Amino acid sequence: ANAMAHLTGCGDALTAAWALAKGRLKTMDVFALHIGAFQADSSFAAMAGTEPKFGFLSMTGALIADIDIDSEVFRCCGETRFTAYAVLKIFGCCLCRCVAKVHSRLQYRYRVRWLPKSATSSLAEQSLMDARDLSKLQLRPDQPGWQSWEGDLTFFGAYAAPAISRTMHCARGTTLNDGTLNLQWKTPGGRVELVQQFDMMDEGTHLRTAEGQRNLTPTWHQADVLAVIVDHLEDNSKVVIDGEALPEGSSWCAEVLPQFVSVVVGSGPLTAFGPQGGIHSDAQVMATPFGFPADEACGLLAVAQLG
Repeated sequence: ANAMAHLTGCGDALTAAWALAKGRLKTMDVFALHIGAFQADSSFAAMAGTEPKFGFLSMTGALIADIDIDSEVFRCCGETRFTAYAVLKIFGCCLCRCVAKVHSRLQYRYRVRWLPKSATSSLAEQSLMDARDLSKLQLRPDQPGWQSWEGDLTFFGAYAAPAISRTMHCARGTTLNDGTLNLQWKTPGGRVELVQQFDMMDEGTHLRTAEGQRNLTPTWHQADVLAVIVDHLEDNSKVVIDGEALPEGSSWCAEVLPQFVSVVVGSGPLTAFGPQGGIHSDAQVMATPFGFPADEACGLLAVAQLG
């Protein structure tokens, strides 16, 4: 089911209808993604024919994007298509390594620049809060505080939500309204290690312990950022925003728009807006009659009884 529906406590149609009738709102962040590149004078040149894209879940690249887009032909298989295609790509493309190396590629060239959220970034945060003309970027990489990394990586993601599906909690510790993107990437390792990393990403334990303490797994990099710039990609590198592909090899810049929209939410526990983030667990869901958190179930039962 849709990740945002579960994050906002509206994991099925009946619960969503109930939440809409109640009209309970919470503010949440979105991000603006601009396709193009910064020039030597720090001016931004947008790709011809493109406009800013807006999203609320994630921007992904490298192996994650390859699996997401290339497995679309198996969409009828549900979420198992991701696991099956990942195994095929990592271990099964022996012929591809000789004939079509792009299908078995596990390393991707990237340059990543980012502005971390810190005690000295208050002016940048205020610029984002005050943004009015969304066709233009509010921040530039020649401003103080920007950091940079360049090299080969395997996984890349920038997440505005703690999870991108009901089962993949890859950005634990992020919330929908904390004014940051959870920027993370992994440098290359062995093929067997990659399989282990997928399991850790599902639980979010590649960045944090099971108790929620920050604990980066070796070869992982992570920062909570206000903006991120990605360039120097190979021409056939995929770029994905909220599950939709952008032109391959695109350079891009994304900025957070803090608490920019209001969203209808359910009445159950909304940990995606709390200090830790996350999606309702299977135990919470299965413990109620209709498959959603207890508060919503009780509310709907009350309506049924009154009717």
